[in-house]
Amino acid sequence: MKPEKSQHTPGPWIVEEKAEMVFSGNVRIAADIGAQNVSLILAAPDLLAAAKEAKEELNKLGGDYDVLRKLRAAIEKAEGGK
Repeated sequence: MKPEKSQHTPGPWIVEEKAEMVFSGNVRIAADIGAQNVSLILAAPDLLAAAKEAKEELNKLGGDYDVLRKLRAAIEKAEGGK
């Protein structure tokens, strides 16, 4: 199966801590995010990639796993779906 192209700004992302802004290269992708959210936002591209990889591996097993349904829903949500 061919991987789908993501519509989000690609990582890695960096944070400008004084203003609590996140950048991808020279493009600001978030501002006033709150210090408590910085780690999660910076990890988002890696988390999405890991979720996609885990989904593909579980698909190979051929079962109907609750965790697989959760992965599909989370990936869809991260990519702008429901």
